[in-house]
Amino acid sequence: MLTRKLITVPALLATTAIVTALSPGLLLIALLASLRKKTQGAFRTTLFGLLYLWSESIGVLVAAVLWLAQPVLSDYQQANRRLQKWWAATLHNGGAAIFNVSFQIENPAALDGPPAVVIPRHTSIADTVLPMTLYSHVKNVPLRYVMKQELLWDPCLDIVGHRLPNFFIDRSGVDTETELSELGKFVSQLPEDEGLVFYPEGTRFSADKRERILARRHGTPDADLLASWPDLLPPRRGGTLTVLDSNPGHDLLFCCHVGFEGAAGFSDLVSGAWTHAKVKVAFWRIPFTQWQNAENGKTFVNGQWDAMQAMVRKLST
Repeated sequence: MLTRKLITVPALLATTAIVTALSPGLLLIALLASLRKKTQGAFRTTLFGLLYLWSESIGVLVAAVLWLAQPVLSDYQQANRRLQKWWAATLHNGGAAIFNVSFQIENPAALDGPPAVVIPRHTSIADTVLPMTLYSHVKNVPLRYVMKQELLWDPCLDIVGHRLPNFFIDRSGVDTETELSELGKFVSQLPEDEGLVFYPEGTRFSADKRERILARRHGTPDADLLASWPDLLPPRRGGTLTVLDSNPGHDLLFCCHVGFEGAAGFSDLVSGAWTHAKVKVAFWRIPFTQWQNAENGKTFVNGQWDAMQAMVRKLST
């Protein structure tokens, strides 16, 4: 929506200019705050905040230049893909450097093969760039995303996300049937040479969210199953089965990770919970034919979520 962009883009650029002008004082205050144990991550978080604002602002300005240069660009969509890769890599590499985060990848061989539907665990604002930086960049696989509509308040995601073939899903439940139908059409049109990223949990994991879901489903046949996933939220069946059933022939690439739990929100960064974190990431690939031969989609998804929970425990040791 143009109205949203008229709000978010000026707000972003103005915030970046103001924070940059005030940055010497802000960084000094943050440095002093870092001397306290409860806010020991304040300086690093302030640096990352500046990185984020500048990455967003540069992304918006470059996106404007690309829009103006459309008549002379040989491939407008590819130019926007390169901008998307730059944005993700900048936040990933910059965040890792600022917070001194290390990454360990297990079973990287699973990344080999044709473009896949990537199904990651979701625990943090930070893990959203993993499919792009660890898979798309490494294997040169263009990725389409299924994302919640709330992310459209991020100007870069709004502008570039709409220039590329992505699906922004409405989770309000106002018209779930229509939304799932549109999602199915989107997934069914996935080309052979592109992959897709879909987060089955639909939102970031937290213990509080999990407890609320358990309370709502207490006494139902699913209660024991949900209790067996202490580190995960249950997959949203409607969206997950729609993605799988509409998949035109791609393998499934599951992505499990541990180490991002300390970066669930801004307060976690300030507390220093993510400083010197060691992030372990594991992948496994399910061939398309194996999924297609499954007798029951719900049982298949539950089995993979059992595997996801087991992998969380393995990586955590």
